[in-house]
Amino acid sequence: MKTTQLLFATLAMSGMLLMTSCNKDEETINQNEQIAADDDAAEEMSNLLDALVETHAGSDDEAANAPALKTVSLPNVTAISTGESFWPREITIDYGSENTAITIGSGINARTVNIRGKIVVEKSAPLFIANSVWNISFADFYVSDNAIKGTQTYTNTGLNDIQNWTFAWASDLTITATDESWIKRTATKTREMTAGASTPLNIWDDEFTINGTASGSNSRGWSYNNAIANVLHKRICRFPVSGTVTLTNGANNTFVLNYGNGECDNEASLTDTNGNQATIVLGKRWMK
Repeated sequence: MKTTQLLFATLAMSGMLLMTSCNKDEETINQNEQIAADDDAAEEMSNLLDALVETHAGSDDEAANAPALKTVSLPNVTAISTGESFWPREITIDYGSENTAITIGSGINARTVNIRGKIVVEKSAPLFIANSVWNISFADFYVSDNAIKGTQTYTNTGLNDIQNWTFAWASDLTITATDESWIKRTATKTREMTAGASTPLNIWDDEFTINGTASGSNSRGWSYNNAIANVLHKRICRFPVSGTVTLTNGANNTFVLNYGNGECDNEASLTDTNGNQATIVLGKRWMK
């Protein structure tokens, strides 16, 4: 009788341990998925800000004799010289205090977001000049009602051995949603421009290969670090099309986000060290 009871107790305990292990695995996978989604959303936001800046702050690069003050509509863009000559420049991109609907991209990759507030760009020289530096900041700036605070810095590090432009890209962004949830992400990246340099006023044919590192935290109390390896970003595509990001969360769980083999879609695969896999649908946070 005691043997039978002991057997039942052992089986019950084994079952409980198995269920606990499964639950922990599921919790870990779920947390990893959410961290990966947060990190990708922050990267997408950073890339959208890049597109806005390069579209509206780059138009005077080829016109050194342009007037000191220039204004266009939607957004209102003003450019002033802050030194004794044309350069350096300060560009203010002002979307106003009310939301303005802006369509980014085209075709299946197009999305419309509501934007308000200002982007301020301090430029030492045109972007396609070696050693030029652009410092970007934000004033009461919102994308789809998500508050954007922080800075981004672009530094032209010259042409590489195969004559592609290279850039050091640094960002320190905090994105706060209307429900007060937030993510903070600091990234240091190198960007090799593999297409589009010959058409500087058309950013939509640009392609970049990105490497670097980032670290993040969020309002859930989670933190992570990542390593970005050969991530290919085509400006016409909303999300990266290939390359990997290896993430390690605060509990030292490591997992890899793989963007695929070049197709322009909204999916990426996530694999942890135990071989568990999941498909991540990108673009669910921050911008609808």
